[in-house]
Amino acid sequence: MIEQPIQTEEPNRGISRRRFLAGAGLFIAAAAGGGVLYRAADNGVFSVGQGAAYAPWSDLNDLSGTPVDLVRCAILASNAHNTQPWFFHVTANRIDLYADTSRNTGAIDPYRRELYASTGCALANMRVAAPALGYAADYSLMPTEGDETHVATLTLSAAPPSASALVDAIPLRHTERTPYDTARKVSTEALHRISAHAAPFDDVQVAWITETDAKQRLGDLILEATAAIIADEAQSQASFAWQRHSWDDIQTYRDGITLDGAGQDTLTTILGKVLPATSREQSDGYWLASMRDRQVPTAAAFGIISLNDTDDLAQRVQGGMVWQTMHLQMVADGLAAQPLNQIPQRISQEQRTRAVGYFQQAVADLTETDRPVLMMFRMGYATGTAHLSPRRAVQAVLL
Repeated sequence: MIEQPIQTEEPNRGISRRRFLAGAGLFIAAAAGGGVLYRAADNGVFSVGQGAAYAPWSDLNDLSGTPVDLVRCAILASNAHNTQPWFFHVTANRIDLYADTSRNTGAIDPYRRELYASTGCALANMRVAAPALGYAADYSLMPTEGDETHVATLTLSAAPPSASALVDAIPLRHTERTPYDTARKVSTEALHRISAHAAPFDDVQVAWITETDAKQRLGDLILEATAAIIADEAQSQASFAWQRHSWDDIQTYRDGITLDGAGQDTLTTILGKVLPATSREQSDGYWLASMRDRQVPTAAAFGIISLNDTDDLAQRVQGGMVWQTMHLQMVADGLAAQPLNQIPQRISQEQRTRAVGYFQQAVADLTETDRPVLMMFRMGYATGTAHLSPRRAVQAVLL
């Protein structure tokens, strides 16, 4: 039975002034009288990855080994639309993780599947980081009967510190939306090493789409789902609500998707900041064009994470744990990745509106399995460098 949907309402890579003027000097000369230079400074053209909104990334340079440091790692985890839907309660030997259901994406995620997967990503970062900070960590999922917000309890005990490549990857993991190198393939060994992180979870499965014809079919479906989201007013509005275009909004809200993280070239990003803010329709158009021209066709492989039951809260969390550890493994292996969840988002909307299950059937035909999809992603070798995403301070997420 399908549950009822929820009704809702890098290292610092600042751009120098010289580089900005060299790349867009003619535009600035023509438009400076209209306040463009003011907008350039006001919208952070010269301050990429700077300010309090990005400080949590550098906080990992000065950890003291307390349980709160595990939360500092947790808040850097992957999460849908950069909503950061989590709270933490910390004691000397225990961390309780809670879902902040107020930070949901509405029609994009009406059943909160992505929200719970996001909390699983945070839990995975704490589990990866615990040994490096001198802790053994046991966990239980959905530990409080009747409380769907209590996602996990992490119980800590002292242990000899041990380093790992995955914990080193935590501050380096970012969503990489730039084009990938189409000349470089991902080895079968690397795919097996990455998907092995799903092995401890019986209800989570990872499928790889690597053959040219299958990649083309899935890529076409992703583009079709993107266009369907854009045509769906509720989903388009819900997605656009989490875009942060101004420097003030980024520093105030410390969440959402920014222009710097969109994977565009430097000049396009600069112009996006200095020109008047784009409308939702314009933003949707840029998104579809980027997917069509830069992101989908350059994927070395697509990945699909499916569950036995996407309506099971614990399985959603486990799916997020698998995604996070896989992404960390990719970073450790020199690979880049980007979630592409348009198809699962359309599947949720079809379920919510009781429409014909077009996208679920299309994926089932492609993968030859009827397991429900939690999320999809592309991977490969990046041709650019992902910028930092804003993050809320630890103090803002501690109960």
